[in-house]
Amino acid sequence: MFRVAILCSIIALAGCRVHEYVVAKDEVPLYASPTLDKVVDHMPLGHHEHVSDEDSKKGVVKLEFQGHTGWARASDVKVLSYMHPELDEGADREETVGRAVRDVTVRAAGKDWTDDVKDAVRDGRVLDGMSREQVELAWGWPRTIEPLANPTGGERWIYRRRGWERLDATYGASRRFRPAHTVQPAPWGLDSSSGYYRLPVIEERVVEFENDRVLRSFVRRYYDVEGGDDEN
Repeated sequence: MFRVAILCSIIALAGCRVHEYVVAKDEVPLYASPTLDKVVDHMPLGHHEHVSDEDSKKGVVKLEFQGHTGWARASDVKVLSYMHPELDEGADREETVGRAVRDVTVRAAGKDWTDDVKDAVRDGRVLDGMSREQVELAWGWPRTIEPLANPTGGERWIYRRRGWERLDATYGASRRFRPAHTVQPAPWGLDSSSGYYRLPVIEERVVEFENDRVLRSFVRRYYDVEGGDDEN
């Protein structure tokens, strides 16, 4: 907690919240000025980067796009706010931005899907019976694709990433996987600033398909002997 307090004090000068946008429509125009009189580029659905400034009265957003600064209509993007990644190791950003990207994609591609499937994709969950497209939108593109021996012609998608789980000092049952986006997983041991054990792990999410539909899916985690960079 002491480390978080120091970081928050440092970041407070610029604010402990970070603002980012997600493009809510396909081929959204990027303008050269807030008057929106000259189009300089187009942004794809789901693209996200930092917001430079938002003028709610004029209905425009100043933003960054692939190394350039421009303006977009506020109605064409979703502006998000999340905790600075230095304060929670990127957990809030992953949840906030990830859900927003999935939401705008579901609105564009999922008009004919059932409500259960729409909700699952928005939540980043995989359900039996989903199509490959729906799984890709929920979990992204897999790290590995391999054939299944049974059923014949089936396929297995494997997602793999490094991160860590934490346990309290009494080895309680409460565990939550955190991907290693912002900080490298610490070695096994007590985090003296927070009073819990950090266990570096590798998470594998597995989806098996039969006839182009999800047959089953599951998650498995195991101790990360080497540690290292995120493999997502």
